[in-house]
Amino acid sequence: MLESLGLTLRLAVTSAVVSTVIGTLAAFGLRRAFPGRGLWTVLLSLPLVVPEVVLGVALLGFCVKLAGIPLGFGALLAAHVAFSLSFVVVVVRARVAGVDHRLEEAAADLGAGPWVAFRTVTLPLVAPAVAAGAAFAFLLSFDDVVTSSYLTGVGSTTLPVFVYAQAGKRGVSPEIVALSTLMVAVSAALLVAGVMLASRRARASTFVESIRDQ
Repeated sequence: MLESLGLTLRLAVTSAVVSTVIGTLAAFGLRRAFPGRGLWTVLLSLPLVVPEVVLGVALLGFCVKLAGIPLGFGALLAAHVAFSLSFVVVVVRARVAGVDHRLEEAAADLGAGPWVAFRTVTLPLVAPAVAAGAAFAFLLSFDDVVTSSYLTGVGSTTLPVFVYAQAGKRGVSPEIVALSTLMVAVSAALLVAGVMLASRRARASTFVESIRDQ
Protein backbone atom coordinates (compact mmCIF):
# COMPACT_ATOMS: atom_id res chain seq x y z
CA MET A 1 0.00 0.00 0.00
CA LEU A 2 2.75 2.45 0.94
CA GLU A 3 4.59 1.49 -2.23
CA SER A 4 1.49 2.29 -4.29
CA LEU A 5 1.07 5.61 -2.49
CA GLY A 6 4.70 6.56 -3.14
CA LEU A 7 4.41 5.59 -6.79
CA THR A 8 1.19 7.57 -7.17
CA LEU A 9 2.68 10.71 -5.63
CA ARG A 10 5.85 10.43 -7.69
CA LEU A 11 3.82 9.87 -10.85
CA ALA A 12 1.43 12.74 -10.11
CA VAL A 13 4.21 15.22 -9.35
CA THR A 14 6.27 14.24 -12.39
CA SER A 15 3.33 14.29 -14.79
CA ALA A 16 2.12 17.61 -13.38
CA VAL A 17 5.54 19.21 -13.89
CA VAL A 18 5.96 17.85 -17.42
CA SER A 19 2.38 18.70 -18.41
CA THR A 20 2.65 22.21 -17.00
CA VAL A 21 5.90 22.99 -18.81
CA ILE A 22 4.77 21.60 -22.16
CA GLY A 23 1.23 22.93 -21.80
CA THR A 24 2.39 26.44 -20.95
CA LEU A 25 4.76 26.51 -23.91
CA ALA A 26 1.97 25.21 -26.15
CA ALA A 27 -0.45 27.85 -24.86
CA PHE A 28 1.99 30.62 -25.72
CA GLY A 29 2.73 29.05 -29.09
CA LEU A 30 -0.96 28.84 -29.99
CA ARG A 31 -1.62 32.52 -29.34
CA ARG A 32 -0.10 33.44 -32.70
CA ALA A 33 -1.42 32.35 -36.08
CA PHE A 34 0.67 29.82 -37.99
CA PRO A 35 -0.04 27.08 -40.54
CA GLY A 36 -1.52 24.08 -38.79
CA ARG A 37 -2.58 25.86 -35.62
CA GLY A 38 -6.14 24.56 -35.98
CA LEU A 39 -4.89 20.98 -36.29
CA TRP A 40 -2.71 21.31 -33.21
CA THR A 41 -5.63 22.79 -31.29
CA VAL A 42 -7.81 19.82 -32.20
CA LEU A 43 -5.11 17.30 -31.29
CA LEU A 44 -4.49 18.93 -27.92
CA SER A 45 -8.23 18.97 -27.21
CA LEU A 46 -8.89 15.31 -28.04
CA PRO A 47 -8.34 13.96 -24.49
CA LEU A 48 -11.09 16.31 -23.31
CA VAL A 49 -13.76 14.66 -25.47
CA VAL A 50 -12.53 11.09 -26.03
CA PRO A 51 -13.98 8.55 -23.53
CA GLU A 52 -11.40 7.52 -20.97
CA VAL A 53 -11.69 3.82 -21.83
CA VAL A 54 -10.99 4.56 -25.49
CA LEU A 55 -8.12 6.83 -24.50
CA GLY A 56 -6.66 4.13 -22.26
CA VAL A 57 -6.75 1.50 -25.01
CA ALA A 58 -5.25 3.95 -27.51
CA LEU A 59 -2.44 4.90 -25.14
CA LEU A 60 -1.80 1.23 -24.40
CA GLY A 61 -1.40 0.54 -28.10
CA PHE A 62 0.79 3.58 -28.62
CA CYS A 63 3.10 2.95 -25.67
CA VAL A 64 3.53 -0.79 -26.12
CA LYS A 65 3.12 -1.35 -29.86
CA LEU A 66 4.50 1.86 -31.39
CA ALA A 67 6.79 3.55 -28.87
CA GLY A 68 8.06 0.34 -27.30
CA ILE A 69 7.58 1.64 -23.77
CA PRO A 70 7.16 -1.27 -21.34
CA LEU A 71 4.22 -1.34 -18.97
CA GLY A 72 5.07 0.43 -15.74
CA PHE A 73 6.11 3.89 -14.65
CA GLY A 74 7.27 5.04 -18.09
CA ALA A 75 4.02 4.08 -19.80
CA LEU A 76 1.97 5.54 -16.94
CA LEU A 77 3.90 8.81 -17.13
CA ALA A 78 3.43 9.10 -20.89
CA ALA A 79 -0.30 8.43 -20.55
CA HIS A 80 -0.84 10.83 -17.65
CA VAL A 81 1.04 13.60 -19.44
CA ALA A 82 -1.06 12.95 -22.55
CA PHE A 83 -4.42 13.48 -20.85
CA SER A 84 -3.28 16.14 -18.35
CA LEU A 85 -1.68 18.28 -21.03
CA SER A 86 -5.02 19.23 -22.56
CA PHE A 87 -6.34 20.68 -19.31
CA VAL A 88 -3.18 22.72 -18.75
CA VAL A 89 -3.35 24.12 -22.28
CA VAL A 90 -7.01 25.10 -21.88
CA VAL A 91 -6.45 26.87 -18.54
CA VAL A 92 -3.23 28.67 -19.49
CA ARG A 93 -4.33 29.53 -23.02
CA ALA A 94 -7.45 31.26 -21.72
CA ARG A 95 -5.28 33.52 -19.57
CA VAL A 96 -2.66 34.09 -22.28
CA ALA A 97 -5.40 35.22 -24.66
CA GLY A 98 -6.45 37.84 -22.12
CA VAL A 99 -3.00 39.38 -21.75
CA ASP A 100 -2.81 42.64 -23.65
CA HIS A 101 0.21 42.57 -25.95
CA ARG A 102 0.48 46.32 -25.53
CA LEU A 103 1.84 45.73 -22.03
CA GLU A 104 4.83 43.91 -23.50
CA GLU A 105 5.20 46.64 -26.10
CA ALA A 106 5.20 49.27 -23.36
CA ALA A 107 7.91 47.35 -21.51
CA ALA A 108 9.94 47.19 -24.72
CA ASP A 109 9.53 50.95 -25.19
CA LEU A 110 10.99 51.41 -21.72
CA GLY A 111 14.09 49.47 -22.72
CA ALA A 112 13.23 45.94 -21.59
CA GLY A 113 14.34 43.08 -23.78
CA PRO A 114 11.98 40.27 -24.84
CA TRP A 115 13.00 37.99 -21.95
CA VAL A 116 12.84 40.77 -19.35
CA ALA A 117 9.43 41.88 -20.63
CA PHE A 118 8.15 38.32 -20.50
CA ARG A 119 9.57 37.67 -17.02
CA THR A 120 8.42 40.93 -15.44
CA VAL A 121 5.15 41.58 -17.29
CA THR A 122 3.64 38.51 -18.92
CA LEU A 123 4.74 35.75 -16.55
CA PRO A 124 3.29 37.34 -13.37
CA LEU A 125 -0.05 37.75 -15.17
CA VAL A 126 -0.24 34.12 -16.28
CA ALA A 127 1.41 32.58 -13.19
CA PRO A 128 -1.90 31.92 -11.35
CA ALA A 129 -3.24 30.12 -14.42
CA VAL A 130 -0.06 28.06 -14.68
CA ALA A 131 -0.32 27.12 -11.01
CA ALA A 132 -4.00 26.24 -11.43
CA GLY A 133 -3.17 24.08 -14.44
CA ALA A 134 -0.46 22.30 -12.44
CA ALA A 135 -2.91 21.64 -9.59
CA PHE A 136 -5.49 20.20 -11.96
CA ALA A 137 -2.84 18.07 -13.70
CA PHE A 138 -1.72 16.66 -10.34
CA LEU A 139 -5.33 15.95 -9.38
CA LEU A 140 -6.09 14.17 -12.66
CA SER A 141 -3.04 11.96 -12.31
CA PHE A 142 -3.56 11.28 -8.61
CA ASP A 143 -7.18 10.14 -9.08
CA ASP A 144 -6.88 8.25 -12.37
CA VAL A 145 -8.10 4.66 -12.40
CA VAL A 146 -9.22 3.73 -15.91
CA THR A 147 -6.15 4.69 -17.93
CA SER A 148 -3.74 3.52 -15.23
CA SER A 149 -5.40 0.10 -15.09
CA TYR A 150 -4.40 -0.51 -18.72
CA LEU A 151 -0.76 0.49 -18.26
CA THR A 152 0.06 -0.86 -14.80
CA GLY A 153 2.95 -3.30 -14.82
CA VAL A 154 4.50 -5.55 -12.21
CA GLY A 155 5.38 -3.48 -9.14
CA SER A 156 3.85 -0.31 -10.58
CA THR A 157 0.30 -0.33 -9.22
CA THR A 158 -0.99 3.14 -8.45
CA LEU A 159 -3.02 3.82 -5.32
CA PRO A 160 -6.40 4.27 -7.10
CA VAL A 161 -5.91 0.99 -8.99
CA PHE A 162 -4.83 -0.70 -5.74
CA VAL A 163 -7.93 0.53 -3.91
CA TYR A 164 -10.20 -0.57 -6.76
CA ALA A 165 -8.60 -4.02 -6.92
CA GLN A 166 -8.73 -4.55 -3.16
CA ALA A 167 -12.36 -3.45 -2.98
CA GLY A 168 -13.24 -5.99 -5.66
CA LYS A 169 -11.39 -8.82 -3.91
CA ARG A 170 -12.11 -8.21 -0.22
CA GLY A 171 -15.01 -5.80 -0.19
CA VAL A 172 -15.03 -2.43 1.54
CA SER A 173 -12.64 -2.89 4.46
CA PRO A 174 -11.63 -0.20 6.99
CA GLU A 175 -8.30 0.17 5.20
CA ILE A 176 -10.06 0.84 1.90
CA VAL A 177 -12.32 3.39 3.58
CA ALA A 178 -9.30 5.15 5.09
CA LEU A 179 -7.47 5.24 1.75
CA SER A 180 -10.56 6.49 -0.05
CA THR A 181 -11.03 9.22 2.55
CA LEU A 182 -7.40 10.27 2.13
CA MET A 183 -7.76 10.47 -1.63
CA VAL A 184 -10.98 12.48 -1.37
CA ALA A 185 -9.33 14.89 1.09
CA VAL A 186 -6.31 15.42 -1.17
CA SER A 187 -8.53 15.86 -4.22
CA ALA A 188 -10.76 18.36 -2.42
CA ALA A 189 -7.76 20.36 -1.22
CA LEU A 190 -6.31 20.52 -4.73
CA LEU A 191 -9.68 21.46 -6.20
CA VAL A 192 -10.07 24.31 -3.70
CA ALA A 193 -6.51 25.45 -4.46
CA GLY A 194 -7.25 25.43 -8.18
CA VAL A 195 -10.45 27.44 -7.71
CA MET A 196 -8.65 29.96 -5.49
CA LEU A 197 -5.89 30.36 -8.07
CA ALA A 198 -8.47 30.83 -10.81
CA SER A 199 -10.21 33.49 -8.70
CA ARG A 200 -6.90 35.22 -8.14
CA ARG A 201 -6.31 35.15 -11.88
CA ALA A 202 -9.68 36.79 -12.49
CA ARG A 203 -8.99 39.51 -9.91
CA ALA A 204 -5.56 40.19 -11.39
CA SER A 205 -7.06 40.44 -14.87
CA THR A 206 -9.71 42.89 -13.64
CA PHE A 207 -7.07 45.00 -11.91
CA VAL A 208 -4.89 45.17 -15.03
CA GLU A 209 -7.89 46.06 -17.18
CA SER A 210 -8.85 48.89 -14.81
CA ILE A 211 -5.32 50.32 -14.93
CA ARG A 212 -5.17 50.02 -18.70
CA ASP A 213 -8.48 51.83 -19.15
CA GLN A 214 -7.42 54.79 -17.03
